[in-house]
Amino acid sequence: MSGVILSEEALTARRQLRMKKRQERLQRGQKVVEVGSLTEEQQQLITTLIDAHRKHFDANLEHFVGYRPQPIARTNWENFRQQHESLSFPDCSLGGVDQSAASEKIIEADTGTELPHFADLSTYMIQQVINFAKEIPVFRALSIDDQISLLKGATMEISHLQYNTAFNLETKIWECGRHKLTIEHGVMTGFQRMYLEPMQKFHITLRTLKLHESEYVLMQALALFSPDRPGVIEHKHIDKIQETIAMTLKCYIDYHHPLPGSRFLFAKLLSMLAELRTLNEENTKQMVHIQNVMEDAMTPLMKEIFS
Repeated sequence: MSGVILSEEALTARRQLRMKKRQERLQRGQKVVEVGSLTEEQQQLITTLIDAHRKHFDANLEHFVGYRPQPIARTNWENFRQQHESLSFPDCSLGGVDQSAASEKIIEADTGTELPHFADLSTYMIQQVINFAKEIPVFRALSIDDQISLLKGATMEISHLQYNTAFNLETKIWECGRHKLTIEHGVMTGFQRMYLEPMQKFHITLRTLKLHESEYVLMQALALFSPDRPGVIEHKHIDKIQETIAMTLKCYIDYHHPLPGSRFLFAKLLSMLAELRTLNEENTKQMVHIQNVMEDAMTPLMKEIFS
């Protein structure tokens, strides 16, 4: 079968099968942990993730005011690897963008020039995800190559999970402080509506579940530690980390959500992560197209993520 390129449908089916097998494996493994209980290690994991999330997630975009990234000379992954062999990430981005280096006024979402605004906003969101990841000890312990591969694969997925908390179910608007974003802004940016509508539906479904903060951060960690991202080297090690996170999520759900409502919640969240993966793949295609049309509008960090 070597050399055979699977269709998107086949990839999705294989991913769902992998999720199903993982769920069955976790259910068998739960015999080791009393149903509904959380071990000290699981509680510490949740605390670490929540602390990282609260420290670096700016839901109201308060620190986005006045933000416009400056050009940077060194942005490629080889330079990043050379600069950060000690596993110490810069505070703002993979390529060393300084968030404090803001010199121009922000372009508002309702001015009609959505692409520059989108580029600035996306860069800001990417930086938040990077800073979130670097707060996690097991992530920092990975090789730089694997850190890069995981971030390139998961950044936009994590960002969607983060900003789902800002999604208003009634208005279908992402309410981020004074910034009100809709899928219409995405259309004006250059995204196809056939991509944006399933993305909005995903946010509606996820928001309807009324997840706890712990469940959101555990889902973010599951997306981050995906061993099948392109370029990942330590597959088995990262798979083990992801399984530990998944078990923690399962135990948390059992402990905090009464039956029968929570009976299928864990399976639903795994399914939604698989769906988010598909949406992310389509998002990358859309971004590549937009870059081909207006390459200068994309920031260096965005080009690194979507390359």
